[in-house]
Amino acid sequence: MKEISSKIPIRKISVSGGEPTLYWDNFVKISEECRKYAPDCEFSMTTDGFRFDKLMTSHVVELYDYIQLSRHHYDDEINNSIFKSKTPTTDEIIKYSKYKKTEDQFQIRCNLIKNHIDSKEEVFKFLEWVGKVGINNVGIVSLMPVNDFSKDNFIKFHMRELISDNFFLLKEWSFKGSCE
Repeated sequence: MKEISSKIPIRKISVSGGEPTLYWDNFVKISEECRKYAPDCEFSMTTDGFRFDKLMTSHVVELYDYIQLSRHHYDDEINNSIFKSKTPTTDEIIKYSKYKKTEDQFQIRCNLIKNHIDSKEEVFKFLEWVGKVGINNVGIVSLMPVNDFSKDNFIKFHMRELISDNFFLLKEWSFKGSCE
């Protein structure tokens, strides 16, 4: 970070993984070094919430502009079964979303998965849950069919399927590349 930042301005850093908080001390050091050498960059991370309580009660949370929580179902137990581990509960997410430093600091990212969030009705249930936990920024994407799991559970879905007489679009986003 020191060498790169001495040569070019760093505008954006995203920490993801696997799970970035798995090795907590390394995660803290990486986070501090990134912010130290790129103090004005847009700094984000993606987590499944493995150490959510520890993250949210640590000084590290203040270093990040955006924290994307991977959450693939609105039901806590189903979400745990998808991740095959304990993930933050709805109540924990509500608790910490109240302390965000900006409106979009906490974000939810959902993968569409067969037999879980896999239809228009389920997407709307998920969006209702996101509203309940107090988070305004949500991303919903299909799995990339690159391995057996993602091929077997792939949902072909386009967000235009949601737009109808009952859907009010507040923002329009466009992306370059393969994301939409």
